[in-house]
Amino acid sequence: MSKGVLELVKDRLASSGGELAKRVENVLFDREMVSRQGILLDAVAKAEILAKAVSKIRPDMVQYTEDGKVASCTYSKVRLDERKRIVEGLDKLNKAIDKIVVDNGGDFEGLKKLASIVVKVEADKSESDAT
Repeated sequence: MSKGVLELVKDRLASSGGELAKRVENVLFDREMVSRQGILLDAVAKAEILAKAVSKIRPDMVQYTEDGKVASCTYSKVRLDERKRIVEGLDKLNKAIDKIVVDNGGDFEGLKKLASIVVKVEADKSESDAT
């Protein structure tokens, strides 16, 4: 009498423990890589947003020399503090990205949290400017 399909599958699975474990390992590895890739790409995109925000902050007053070159720039306390806060956030984000990419280590969950906090602060600032 021939074996049923389910019995054949059961027998084959019983004899393929190593292959099954390797396939599961590969799937889990791929999932983690996709997750980490998403976190890293998100952090890089948010760093770009912060870099643009820094470049948009212009001095309150610019003084020029006779030949048209910038002699000095001055910022109000509010703008200077805002610029400093954004630059510090950008530096923290870039250091966390570098630690992962360059040093081949680092904390992906920490990077994800840092990126969300940094951009949330920037979004809150933008909403307050709109009102």
